[in-house]
Formats: sequence, C-alpha cells, structure tokens
Amino acid sequence: MSEDPKRLLLIFLKEPIEGEVKTRLAKSVGNTEAVQIYRALVATLMTQLQWVSDCHYRFCFAPADAEEAMQFWLLPHLNHQIEGGSIVPSDDKTPRVDFVPQVDGDLGDRMESAFLQGFREGFSQVCAIGADCPFLSARWLESAYLSGKNTDVTLGPTPDGGYYLISMNAFSSAPFRDVPWSQDDTLSTTLEKLAEANLTTQLLPELSDIDHESDWLAALETPLGARLKKNLQREQA
Repeated sequence: MSEDPKRLLLIFLKEPIEGEVKTRLAKSVGNTEAVQIYRALVATLMTQLQWVSDCHYRFCFAPADAEEAMQFWLLPHLNHQIEGGSIVPSDDKTPRVDFVPQVDGDLGDRMESAFLQGFREGFSQVCAIGADCPFLSARWLESAYLSGKNTDVTLGPTPDGGYYLISMNAFSSAPFRDVPWSQDDTLSTTLEKLAEANLTTQLLPELSDIDHESDWLAALETPLGARLKKNLQREQA
C-alpha cells in the first residue's frame, strides 16, 4: 500500500446508544433492537469495504467524547490494534485508519468541516458515507474515486431521494449548505446547488438504505441477507 494515500474515506458514525441511532427504525422495532440492527449494519459495511486501495479510512464519530468507545467497538472488525496509543495496521497492505470527532451543527456543517479538513491535509479525493447502506461495497467506492478523474462530484442515490455517498476531487461548500437533510428532495437540491456552482456531477447506481423496518426486512431477502442475519445474531447473543 502507498505510504501516503491520496484518497480519504470519511465514515460518519454515531456511538450505538439506545435512542440516539436508527430512531425511525426504533419506532417499530424498539430502541434495543434498533441498536442491534445498527451494529449489525456497521459490521456488514466493514466487511463490504475491506479494502479500497490507496485509501485512508477516517471514522467521523459523535458524540465528541466517544473516541475510546468507538475504537473499542470498531477496531475488532478491522485488522488494526492500538500500540503505544497509536492505531497500527496488522501489515503493510492494510490501510491506515483514524478517528476524528464530528463538529457541531447539521449534517451539512459536519460534512463540510470533514471535507475541508481532508483537503487541507493534502488528500486529492475525499469521499463520505454513513452506515445506512449495507449494499455499498469497495466496488462502488473504487468507481466513485475513478469517476473523480473526470467529474467534480460523484453521488450515490437512494430510492428515498437522498444519497449514500458523496465524493469530491476538490473542496466546495456548494453541496453542504441550504440543503434539506433526510428529505425526499435532498439529492435533487444537492444537484441544483452543484449546478449553480458550475460543478460537474455523476451518479452511481441507486442502492437502498435502511431507515425503516420495511427496509430492513427487504434487505434480509437479498443476497446480503444471510450476512446481515448472522451479524444481527452475533449482536443479540
């Protein structure tokens, strides 16, 4: 693996606390199972994303005091360990990871800050995802980074009008300001903002995210369902 990866993957996650994650899902399955499903989704995503080449993985977590808790939760899913206070990959082929707290504000504020920091650190391409789309795999991340060679911004749409991924090859605040988050016009408004800023865009294939119980049940019937069930059973044990 390159000593200095040029690509940064921002993974936005919350500490898995009842009442704080998957709140729409919790309305039908309860807070306890919603947290278990959330943890299962993240475990599945970690498997799906191992590993994108020439890429640094950054976990953007909330709340800001949850760093140790997030490391305790996530590092067992990865080929890393903590040595002398530093996160060390198991071998030279394993990407480096770090943990950075999210800033205050809405989702746009938090993503804008993380993207700006990434580009200031010298990364040439920055991509952000969350934990709601277990169908996202390294294949689509590679596609997003490749499209960045000819496109300013790449987005991965979801059926509910949002997106599961955004990738940029240079910083712009356009996709992060005055956007209605978690609404059926999130993607369309984002595209309008990008067009107004004269930025070119490309869309990846549409992938479903998991917001409601019906989404979860539908995911269990897909080829990924067996892995999701296994990870949920592990969380419930």
